[in-house]
Amino acid sequence: MDEDGYYIVSCPMFKGRHTYGETIEETLENIKLHSFKDQIDRIL
Repeated sequence: MDEDGYYIVSCPMFKGRHTYGETIEETLENIKLHSFKDQIDRIL
């Protein structure tokens, strides 16, 4: 948790991908959505 109360995560599978959320659950959902979007963008 950072000094503002947000959880911050990164995904080593996708270089430079970081996200945050107010709860652990929100943060993990955000990284899943961003990672999925990255995969789709690579296909298209």
